[in-house]
Amino acid sequence: MTAGEGSSKMEDTADSMKGTAGDLKGSARDVAESMKERADDATNEMIDLAHLGDDIPQPMRIVKGLGITSGMAYTAGVVSILLSLSMWFFRRGGNRETAERLAIFVGLWPPTFMAIGKALEGYEHPGR
Repeated sequence: MTAGEGSSKMEDTADSMKGTAGDLKGSARDVAESMKERADDATNEMIDLAHLGDDIPQPMRIVKGLGITSGMAYTAGVVSILLSLSMWFFRRGGNRETAERLAIFVGLWPPTFMAIGKALEGYEHPGR
């Protein structure tokens, strides 16, 4: 191989690499445009969800404003069941009727907490 042939091969390789670099720039540009479109779509969806707040009744708006999630409401329901059972079974002292009434009163809370959790879940996941 002569010096001229080696130089020609190097020029061909350099041209090939320039072409590959141009293709990569085009691919990167396509990926960037795709990502920008996805970001725009996500922004539009967030704007749509912001308008959902108009449909939320005032009491649920207050609950959401306090930062309470559906999981927290469900947890409060389960805890109140356990609290009621423990108050019922571990009542002591001379005034057992009062302890039983208190246990029954606390036992009425779970349906309320579960209903709040279900309502919040509907607003957190509108498609469900």
